[in-house]
Amino acid sequence: MNRLLCEILASAAPKPEIREALHDLKAVDAVIRSAAREQLLPALHEAVVRHFSAEISKLDRMVLAVAHENNRRRNRMIRDLLVEIGLAAQHRGFDLIALKGGHWILEDTEGFAPWRWMLDVDILVEPENYDQMPELLAGLGYAPASPRPQLFRQRRERGHYHLPPHTRSGLPTFIEVHRHAGWRPDLMPTELMFAQRRVVAPGLAVAQPWCAAGHAIVHWLIQHDALRRREGPLRAVFDVARHLERSDIDFDQLIWHAERVGMRPEIDVAVAFTIELFGVQAPAGLTPSKAACRHVARCLAARHSPKRAWIARERAGVLAMWDCKRSMYRCYLRNYGPVRTLATLWSNRLIRAPLMIVRAFQVIAITIAKLPFASKAPAP
Repeated sequence: MNRLLCEILASAAPKPEIREALHDLKAVDAVIRSAAREQLLPALHEAVVRHFSAEISKLDRMVLAVAHENNRRRNRMIRDLLVEIGLAAQHRGFDLIALKGGHWILEDTEGFAPWRWMLDVDILVEPENYDQMPELLAGLGYAPASPRPQLFRQRRERGHYHLPPHTRSGLPTFIEVHRHAGWRPDLMPTELMFAQRRVVAPGLAVAQPWCAAGHAIVHWLIQHDALRRREGPLRAVFDVARHLERSDIDFDQLIWHAERVGMRPEIDVAVAFTIELFGVQAPAGLTPSKAACRHVARCLAARHSPKRAWIARERAGVLAMWDCKRSMYRCYLRNYGPVRTLATLWSNRLIRAPLMIVRAFQVIAITIAKLPFASKAPAP
């Protein structure tokens, strides 16, 4: 991770040593390359225009400006297709909610949130309308991006929280239709997000700011298991930082909901990350705990150590097998009671136990082999 990039992207007034560091052409080149890897070039452009125009060469500013304008045009195209899909949904009698990057570009009706680069477009639909979406998308010219045999596609759709990514000719992105926010629907329930939605176009809405912030944290730390893996894209941290800097978020509501569903530790870790990397001021009531700060310190240490990063990834992989998220989600879809859910969980764990044990011993063996004393040759 390029810490200089984080310092530049921070919204606070820059420190004098940051300006000094940008006089080094190699440092500037490393920052731009790091921003390109993290899809943060448009955000870097805005930060440079705001604070560092004198320190960055004209040629580099042109590169950033082109990336910023290209992303603005791309986001405008994405907004237009969201409006098109929303209008088609309204004709069928229901609404959609734009998630993640779609939330930002629908709120910014003039600039289209050019700082926010989007890999795909996530749309949330109420579960009772979920089965209508493949036909709706097909009517607009969309098709699954990776066609599979019909049997396997139907089986995947029945047990997954979103449809396979869809696209159409000439589209620079993918459409993912969600019926739930992730493998754990209880963390950000679809019903809650629709109950508090704000309509921005026919058939199209955005979630309340506190819901959008909570979903960004859930998607980053829980859905993609970044809490265990001790890694994750820098753009995800930056996105959460932008949410936490908003003045219209009801943080009391976010805290109450996080404590009710048991994700307060994840909220604390997210806030600690944004404070450490981007200098965000902790909102009232969201001062991170000491445990969260220690976890962030371990995550940042792992980023600078390939061995630690590998161990964290492998450990997270073993624990993910133990969680059986997909099986638990299917229990949720089938409305299983607590006893049947617990029985399903443990039966899946017993089936996976041999593979988990083998993988765990493999990780331990490779970890021991990587230790410094293991690599030393015996003295003659």
